[in-house]
Amino acid sequence: MNPFVGLLTVPVFVAFGIQAPSSGPPASATAAVELARQSRSVGDNQQAERFFLLAADLWGKEKGPESEELGRCLSELGVVLHAVGRYAEAESTFLRARKVLGRAVGSGHPDCARLLNSLALLKKDQGHLSDAISLYHDALDLYERTLGPDHPETATVLHNLAETFLVQGRYDEAEALNLQALRIREKAFGQNHPMVAATFSSLGVLRRKQRRYPEAEHLYEQALVILDATCGHRHPDTAAVLNNLGEVYRAQRRYREAEFFYEQALAIWEQVLGAENPRVAICLHNLASTKQEQGKYSEAEHLYRQALKIEEAVLGRAHPYLAITLGEYGELLRKTGRKKTARELESRAAEIRRRVSQRESAQWDVRSRTMTGARRIQTPRPEESNGPTRR
Repeated sequence: MNPFVGLLTVPVFVAFGIQAPSSGPPASATAAVELARQSRSVGDNQQAERFFLLAADLWGKEKGPESEELGRCLSELGVVLHAVGRYAEAESTFLRARKVLGRAVGSGHPDCARLLNSLALLKKDQGHLSDAISLYHDALDLYERTLGPDHPETATVLHNLAETFLVQGRYDEAEALNLQALRIREKAFGQNHPMVAATFSSLGVLRRKQRRYPEAEHLYEQALVILDATCGHRHPDTAAVLNNLGEVYRAQRRYREAEFFYEQALAIWEQVLGAENPRVAICLHNLASTKQEQGKYSEAEHLYRQALKIEEAVLGRAHPYLAITLGEYGELLRKTGRKKTARELESRAAEIRRRVSQRESAQWDVRSRTMTGARRIQTPRPEESNGPTRR
């Protein structure tokens, strides 16, 4: 049986204005890559993975095991694996791509900078902030030398570095980098582009953390207008902004509005990314915190349990995010008289913090659990952090 028959359904592609492929397998590696990118653009990461794997096999046969085409294909496959939460596989794929590209085009090529940026995003999501920052600086230096300081891909790294500084609470540095990225993007793309929306969203996170809520709300609304028009309302990045709006309302104790936006984001992520994705866990955590603040402990506990299950499976048992969830769940248990179980969770959280180096742990701003998803625009796509925030 042909494994590619029925992989892509005509209605999905028609809905997004993309020509549907034939029922048979792609005729070439180039065609497979294009189908993988089309699948990814409509949020179908499972199909994208299959086509990137096929393309990698075809490139290996056509061009050899150390060709630049294979290296680029592996780099994009790593992005898909990262998006679906398979971090260990993503990292090994990125490292293989780095080795292939280094031999094929040299370590000073822009493709290597793109790969460094993608690897940095992964390190950030794994909780290794110092590694991420080092990789971002390497990517930024390489892009500035090869493409120039005002290139859109340079702006992508500036944006991502800003997001990492936000997680660390380094707000002044984050704002300066985001404003620099915004200037480059508006000049390159105009004001109504998803990359511009990404920067608005990042600045919204900053304003929320600074408790400048009206400004944060306005920035998110600007981002939503752009994303609705360019990506559609059911896109993962649109969901990230909806989640972030929920955070603004929750901070102001406007719980009904907060829950409304969290639930919209959750529905989109579960549909597009799958129920076991890290973004889903973030939204579940946010909903749980909102329920807990209202004294709805039974509902909050159910949501915390769901979030923990995903985090332990995907992020592992030593991630800073897991410690945050354990701590908040432990607080709930204390409020409901289950002190022994609360102490067990708090002990687990403390052990996670011990297992993370003192330097790395100190870099996490645990007051606001902020993830910032992935913007995928250009081809090959520079990966950008722009996603859901979490307290």
